[in-house]
Amino acid sequence: MSTILSDEALFLAFARSRDRDALDALVARRYEGAYAFAARALADSALAEDVTQDAFLSLARSAHRFRPGRLFRGWWTTILLNAIRSAIRDRRRRERREAATDPERLAARGADVERHALRDEIESLLREIPEELRLPVSLHYLDGWTHRQIAEREGCTVATASSRIRRGARELRRAFSMAAGRARSRRGAFVPILPAALVYAAYLALAIAIALLLAATVILP
Repeated sequence: MSTILSDEALFLAFARSRDRDALDALVARRYEGAYAFAARALADSALAEDVTQDAFLSLARSAHRFRPGRLFRGWWTTILLNAIRSAIRDRRRRERREAATDPERLAARGADVERHALRDEIESLLREIPEELRLPVSLHYLDGWTHRQIAEREGCTVATASSRIRRGARELRRAFSMAAGRARSRRGAFVPILPAALVYAAYLALAIAIALLLAATVILP
């Protein structure tokens, strides 16, 4: 009876010896679910196919950074989400270029640019928190996933997923406070200092608002 290798074992086999059969087996195992997820998120089957292929290419290129003991699921989910988000940003850039020649759409353009600049700032802060907390917080606050969905994606209990989200939120508040401090230093002492709880509440409200604004484009499983 043949042994069914785990995703981690297959990816490590490819990482260590460029075993193409291992990579092909991993792609065959993960392609259908990845494509379905991308298609729901993008609402465009052709674009979803391109994004899924790009994600697997990125996965192959990242193999040298994958280490024993890491979970493949979180690694792959991050790569796939990055590919989807990149496609969404590219699509919006095209839409903004088209809107620039359409007087009726110019009024909405400024608000759209501001929303996406804010999301980029939030994702920049997310990169400052520990990796094991980054994905749960990102999925929950930016993409609207429930604790149970995150637990299923991470292969852990709901309680563990909830704990990671809470810990990640604390780390995110710390990163946000440090960024605010740097901004105050640059701008001078006349910038009012808000209570930490108020700053954090405002930050999460902005993150949730962005997720709601993007809901028409990003349809989660």
